[in-house]
Amino acid sequence: MGGVKQLRRALPLGPTAADPGLLTDAEILAGVPDPPRRVRRPLDLLRMGVAAGGLVLALLIGRIAVVTTDLGAVAPRLVLAVAAAAGLALAGGIVVDLAVRRRLRTVVEAAAGFAVAGTAMALLDPSRPLEGLVAGLASLTTVAQLGRRPRWRMVATVVVALVAVAMVFVGSGVLAVVVALLAGRVVGLLVRVVCGASTTRPRPVDVLAALRRTDVDPAELRIREGSRMEVTDSAGRHLLVQILDRDHAGAVLALWRNARLREQAGAFPVVSLRRTVEHRSLMAMAIAAAGVRTETLVATAPVAPDAAMLVIEDIGGRPLSELAEVSDELLDSAWQQVALLQRRAVAHRCLDNVHLVAQSESDCATEGGRERVDIRLTAGGVVAADEVALAIDRAQLLVATGLLVGPARAVASALRVVGAGALTTAVPLLQPIVMPSATRSALRKEDGLIDRLREEILAVVPTPPAGPVKVERFSIRAVVSTVIVIVAVVVLVSQVAGLDLWSVVRHADWTWLAAGVALSAARFLGAGVGLTGFVAERISLRRSVLAQLACSFVGLAAPAGVGVAALNVRFLGKSGVPAAPALASIALWQLGSLAVNVFWVLVFNLVYGISQPLIPVPRGIGLPVIGAAVVLVLAALAVPRVRRFVRARVQPYLDQVRPRMASVLTRPGRVLTGMGGLFFQSVCTVLVMAVSIRAFHGEASLLTVTFVVVVGVALGSAAPTPGGLGAVEAVLAAGLTAATGLNPATAVSAVLLYRLLTFWLPVLPGWVAFVAMQRRELL
Repeated sequence: MGGVKQLRRALPLGPTAADPGLLTDAEILAGVPDPPRRVRRPLDLLRMGVAAGGLVLALLIGRIAVVTTDLGAVAPRLVLAVAAAAGLALAGGIVVDLAVRRRLRTVVEAAAGFAVAGTAMALLDPSRPLEGLVAGLASLTTVAQLGRRPRWRMVATVVVALVAVAMVFVGSGVLAVVVALLAGRVVGLLVRVVCGASTTRPRPVDVLAALRRTDVDPAELRIREGSRMEVTDSAGRHLLVQILDRDHAGAVLALWRNARLREQAGAFPVVSLRRTVEHRSLMAMAIAAAGVRTETLVATAPVAPDAAMLVIEDIGGRPLSELAEVSDELLDSAWQQVALLQRRAVAHRCLDNVHLVAQSESDCATEGGRERVDIRLTAGGVVAADEVALAIDRAQLLVATGLLVGPARAVASALRVVGAGALTTAVPLLQPIVMPSATRSALRKEDGLIDRLREEILAVVPTPPAGPVKVERFSIRAVVSTVIVIVAVVVLVSQVAGLDLWSVVRHADWTWLAAGVALSAARFLGAGVGLTGFVAERISLRRSVLAQLACSFVGLAAPAGVGVAALNVRFLGKSGVPAAPALASIALWQLGSLAVNVFWVLVFNLVYGISQPLIPVPRGIGLPVIGAAVVLVLAALAVPRVRRFVRARVQPYLDQVRPRMASVLTRPGRVLTGMGGLFFQSVCTVLVMAVSIRAFHGEASLLTVTFVVVVGVALGSAAPTPGGLGAVEAVLAAGLTAATGLNPATAVSAVLLYRLLTFWLPVLPGWVAFVAMQRRELL
């Protein structure tokens, strides 16, 4: 590092007053701002999420694991003293090093992170101060970014390892070491996310010095976008300077695509700055060696200790996306350039209408004025690419040209240049996931373009293409399923840990218990029938019931009603119901369920009256509160701006629901089917509670139980917890005790059995139904 700095001091940084006729740095850089001194990196946020996830996992393991070994009695005091002294000395050395390098703000942030992490761990267990020291050191080294200082990084690794070993001697255990390290890491990354980290992006004056070292004489420099600069040299060449640094712009998206997609379709992995520079240089030379008209790589050079640059001579022209009309000559030219790449087994990986550039007639004088397409260099790309990677390039160009001129002309141009055989191999790769981001954004506005391209190709090729090629390692649905399973396990462990459910089941009357299981299963039949009644289109009753069973699994990871509605909308969409009618049908289904609940409340009120409500309210307060609420709503709606806001939010929903409501309500058979299914579901739910009470030899009026279940579940489900956990049990137990006069112990046992039958027992079959429907593309 010292040699590099001495070399930079020996080289002139730019023209001086003794250089007549040349522009000075100040003149070239007039109006060009320096980069921000601190940046917030999305990659730090990702790292913090990973560390937090590991911390949560370690804490969960800690709740289950039991540590029985205590080595504190045999731990030498000298080892503990040396470990603590070494840790404090490391912290002091890092702070001094930062101060010497005049990074005073980082000193404050690192000290704050050390104090917060160490104090938090010490408060959790004051008897073990070394855990606080390890957490503080992890936070300090994270904020100080020792990854850029190899010697300090080595010293920090040794010292932290020494302190960790001392923790094990004390009896904290390996798990406590992991928790302390991860907690400190989370705090340090949180400081970096909130306060920002020192940027590694070089200043424009450093870029000028690096350009001159590569024999480029800049005459003008402009900031283009992000880390790109435009430079005009003294010879009139228009150059693009791409700055590569450790701020890792786009690294999160690249990591996600590499994790999700197989090698042939993934982005170039972000491994190191040097490897990134080498890869881009290799791709530039490989594309040029293939005979493709592209940008010329002029130079690569380091700019700062953590930054490098690629200097490229721009090809000019206009992206195809900016042209008002694209001729067949331009389309054929694009396919000809890609064919040159394919002959050399070079995959571009980013063939969109931004990287395809049309040259004007003046630029094409060497070709007799013919229109042509040039290809810009790519940040990814592969040499020695296999057939799948090459087919992805053809699929990308097909979709890109289809967006410009439509499927017919795009397919016709491909047939003229590459032939039917090469075109057929691209059909299995016509998938949005393999397209560049600009193409995916455009496809959202051109719904069905890929299907029309397939149909156009099938109409002209002699042999049918193979089925779709699997380019994903996993799908978004698999991620969602995994998250739901993890949340379900966590919720199950946290809820069941303090309960003796087996004792509840063992003391219940098994005859009534069997009846409760049958009634609980019958609820899904009622829900499935109810859904089919509120959908104008014909859907399978068996699949509808299966979807309701799957909802019992999804409900573990979402607040009550939210996951159920989302899954049913997805199910209707896969069943051929358009999005807007599907949302309207689910809305009608939920309104029908609300109507059933209101019906039961009115029946209870008419039969018994409500002389003693479940939730005591002082007399004389109810009507004034309701009146005040009505007055506030009317006053708000009297304001034109509020009225327009409400209308803008509600009107689209009403426009969707109104046609569907008319379609359903004009068919009495549909209404009877839907409401009949919901009534059947409601009756079965109430009967589950009734048999749960009888299972513990309790007695209660069926109508009173109905009221308690309807009102209690509605109130408990308002809690923002999956399935209303905790709130539903509390409300139902209190309601049964107050309204039916049951013994509190009997009421609690009945409620636990009821929740076991209606919430926990269907989880496993619900997961089986969920996975089965996903595999059959029904969700």
